[in-house]
Amino acid sequence: VVLNSSLVESFDKDQLLGVIGHELGHIASGHVLYLTLLMFLDAMVRMTSVIPFGGIPFQAIRYAMLEWRRKAELTADRAELLVTQDPKHAYNVLLKLAGGKNLEQMNLNEFFRQAAEYEKGEKFQDSVYKFIDMILLTHPQPVVRLTELKSWVDSGKFDEILSGNYIRRSNEEDYEEVFTTANDAGAQYTSDMKNSKDPVYQAVGSIFDAAGNMASRTGDFFSDIINGNSGEQKK
Repeated sequence: VVLNSSLVESFDKDQLLGVIGHELGHIASGHVLYLTLLMFLDAMVRMTSVIPFGGIPFQAIRYAMLEWRRKAELTADRAELLVTQDPKHAYNVLLKLAGGKNLEQMNLNEFFRQAAEYEKGEKFQDSVYKFIDMILLTHPQPVVRLTELKSWVDSGKFDEILSGNYIRRSNEEDYEEVFTTANDAGAQYTSDMKNSKDPVYQAVGSIFDAAGNMASRTGDFFSDIINGNSGEQKK
């Protein structure tokens, strides 16, 4: 873990502890392997970009990996909070990452208000620009990370872990919960889009719903053919 000099000079002891906890969260979660894979995909996209349409398959995988990378940052933010055990320190770190150096000249409540405004996205055109800006980012915008971290704290999960209720690697039975957690995470991505106040994400969520329903009906159709069942037989 390497901390640059400007970060060391700008952050106090508790905030530096949070940054180190964030990076250790990446290591403990096994993110390093996938980050290396993402770097490899970036190199492949550059190499195949000279071939017409040659980089499209790699580009699609890259976009998916970048989305995973942004989610990984949210996981590391939670690890940071578990290290400092004080939400205010984690919020202040994000406030400084947003561009502030002197917290005395900044207002955390205003930062929360901006985060809510960013999430809402009243104008469709602004939402499109936001989506385009986000799709190539390796890290979510600080206001997004602030919203996600506060939501996690408000959900009670943070206090639950501090009380000692969490999955342990030493317990084999806990591994069964890992698969359930992974499935829940996948469902959560869709839920986040559907429940978002942002019109672009609402539209994307609706498209996913329609695609899912169509896939289900198509699967039922071919299943009937394979099993020799017709619509009249069902009646």
